[in-house]
Amino acid sequence: MQMSFYSGTDVTIMFDAWTTRDGGMYALALMLVCAGSFLMMVMKHYLSVGATRLSLAVRAPLAFLFFNLSYAVMLVAMTYNVGLWFATMCGLTLGYVVTGMPTLAERQLRALLAAGAVGTLCLVLLLRADRTLRLPV
Repeated sequence: MQMSFYSGTDVTIMFDAWTTRDGGMYALALMLVCAGSFLMMVMKHYLSVGATRLSLAVRAPLAFLFFNLSYAVMLVAMTYNVGLWFATMCGLTLGYVVTGMPTLAERQLRALLAAGAVGTLCLVLLLRADRTLRLPV
């Protein structure tokens, strides 16, 4: 088992059946890994934000899929193949950006709202300065 980063297109990914032997199969594997990492971040966001309205019978299987996908992404990253590592990181980053995880400005906005009257004045000033902020619900 490889224990340091390496590059190359001949990689076994999680199973012996998933082995890339040429550049085309490697490129397909990179796309699948990136898509899986992206899907993991979307599922994480959905389970943390939107799943409260769903019943436990729906949330439990989604959580099961999320945990399995999370460990699969970790195992792919542990192949120590440079291309697979970057495909994993690109998918995670893209998922983070697309799902709109709280930005620094939104966290500051929440802190100001919790501060009371002084926070209200600062909130008005912030909203005038940055029209892209969304009020937390």
